[in-house]
Amino acid sequence: MNKEILKETRSQIRNLYKNDSNFRKFFDLMADHQKDATSTSIDRICQILSIDRATAVAMARTLESAGCGQFIVGRKGSRSRFEWRYSRISLGQVAKGSKQDIDALSDDALSEETEEALERAALQPPFTIAEAKRQLAAALGVNPDQIEIQVRA
Repeated sequence: MNKEILKETRSQIRNLYKNDSNFRKFFDLMADHQKDATSTSIDRICQILSIDRATAVAMARTLESAGCGQFIVGRKGSRSRFEWRYSRISLGQVAKGSKQDIDALSDDALSEETEEALERAALQPPFTIAEAKRQLAAALGVNPDQIEIQVRA
């Protein structure tokens, strides 16, 4: 990686963190992630920051000009998104000042779809046997009392 480009990117994201509350919140959230992602949709940015679409697009364009990645306008059913050039986790940590070096995007970075599916699954309550019986009974058109589930360990 070109050290001058990384130095400029580091300077710009630290400035964004210092001077803009939306970027501060965004970089804080990115720094707290456990896994990297290859992209983040504009819809997702709107959702996590509680901002309008125009503001999220402006943020994505600013991130692009800072060298963090590329803003992609959605076409033919694809969502508008920001594709990360570097690790979003390390970008967040560098912006906050808790880390000096920007890391490359790892090969095991998640697609945004996978990341969203994992987050939805984490928010769902545990699936109990009672719930399984209820759903199975509804699908079969029988009473839950008629369903027996046996667990072999």
